This record gives sequence, C-alpha cells and structure tokens, in this order.
Amino acid sequence: MKLIYNISIWILAFFVLSSCTTTVYLPRQNDYNAQYVGKNERSIILAWGAPSRVASDGADGKILVYEEVSFTSSSSGGTIVSSELTGPIITSNASSSTSATTAYAHFYLNKQGICYNVKTNHVKEGREFSLGRTIALCAPLTGALILLCIVGSL
Repeated sequence: MKLIYNISIWILAFFVLSSCTTTVYLPRQNDYNAQYVGKNERSIILAWGAPSRVASDGADGKILVYEEVSFTSSSSGGTIVSSELTGPIITSNASSSTSATTAYAHFYLNKQGICYNVKTNHVKEGREFSLGRTIALCAPLTGALILLCIVGSL
C-alpha cells in the first residue's frame, strides 16, 4: 500500500514540476534574416508569392511588403443578425467589438535585388522554463509532496 502511495505522490510531483514551463511567443525576425538575407528577389517571390505592395527603401533599393489583415469579432448579450443587404444588425441589449490585426513581413532589397534585411511581426510558439518562477511557484508544492512521501513511508 505504501508503495502505491509513494508512486502516486512522485507522479503528482512530476506533473506539478512539468507545469512550471510557460508558452512564449518568440519573434521570427532572426529566423527570416537567416533564411532570406543574401537571396535574390526572384527566390523571395517564389517562396512568398506576389507582394502586397512594393516601396522604396530610400537608397536605390526596394522593400517587398507582405501584409495580411485579419479581423476578430466578439459580442456579448443579445443577438447579432447578419444580412447581406444591411450587414450585421444588433438586436436587444448587446455589445459587439471588432479588432483588426496586421501581420507583416518586409524584405529589404538593395539595387541589385539582393535581400539585406527582413522585418516582421510574425512569431513562433516556444517553451520557457524560468528558474525564478519555478522556485516561487513550485518549491512549496514540491516541499509538500516530499513531506507527504516521508509521512506516508512511516
């Protein structure tokens, strides 16, 4: 019985400690620079398609601008009815909000058409293990689990 108790406590400790990591969103700026700096305009367009627009970089080069706008709508209370003729109609006491987010990637090309810089707000998901946060959040729980193991083995 004590063996099952101790095993269950250690399994619980494992899950408590593994929950001390956090999901973070890391910028893709360095990834894009490593991947595209030194590439020519044609290879960027083959990878990304036609740019949303092309702008001047102010130094005889150009910027390939890729932008995508996404809209998020939310409502609370009441009913929102949508019609092609009138658009969304809010009935009864309801509130609605719409927000727009623009994702962009700007590829800076010199006058020879070679990429020398990339700027973006794209992100990738990553995991963070913060020692300070781990000690602050998990040390009391771990101590309690160890105490349970000691009491359970007596």
